[in-house]
Amino acid sequence: MTEKKRKIIRGSITIAILVALFLVIFFFLYKHGIFSRENSLDEIKKIIEMYPGYSYFIFILIQFLQVVILPIPAAITTTAGVIIFGAWTAFWLSYLACMLGAIVAFFIGHFLGKKVIAWIVGENDLQKWSRKLADGKYTYFLMMLFPFFPDDVLCFIVGTTDIKFTFFLITNIITRAISIGATCFITSGSVIPFSGWGIPVLIIIALAVLTLLFFSFKYENKIDLFMKKIEQKMKKLFQKKGNNN
Repeated sequence: MTEKKRKIIRGSITIAILVALFLVIFFFLYKHGIFSRENSLDEIKKIIEMYPGYSYFIFILIQFLQVVILPIPAAITTTAGVIIFGAWTAFWLSYLACMLGAIVAFFIGHFLGKKVIAWIVGENDLQKWSRKLADGKYTYFLMMLFPFFPDDVLCFIVGTTDIKFTFFLITNIITRAISIGATCFITSGSVIPFSGWGIPVLIIIALAVLTLLFFSFKYENKIDLFMKKIEQKMKKLFQKKGNNN
């Protein structure tokens, strides 16, 4: 059997498994009316608490789908997990689910290609982020590190690029630990309390995030140039290390 035929067979099996998985998950969600619910914190909390014996599984499923299918902000689902399970449990469950979702998104892009990704994320987003990812793999790392880039959309699109899965995986292991950890421990009040000195600090953090979002849209082109410069510097740094070794 030729290598080309092996790739076709592996790709076909992967697609079949993904399609079967999505059909099962879709049927489960449709049956329990989850698609008709609002994307509010209270509604997500109700869904998780619907079956107490399976709350961990349902939460992991929702977090996984939040990456791959559901248009729900990660902050909402993660905060619901913190309220129900506590910061540490919500962190590990969210981390596991989001990593699985990111890996599935990568392989959807890798095996199914840009036409399918355009249908999932939209043609405009595909073209926009593909152009930015063309700057190099370190640009992808920086995008995942900063809060004003669409992490889940990037996971689909990066699968269609030349970026290796190993680099993709390491990037997500590092950056998702930071973003999920920040959400869990800030919203739990275990790091910054919701009373006393914590109130002005939380207000400052909220204003800082809003300011970052505002400037990220206003100075998008300058941010792109800045990230390209960092990309070039990181390339040179790792090339020097490689030559020295």
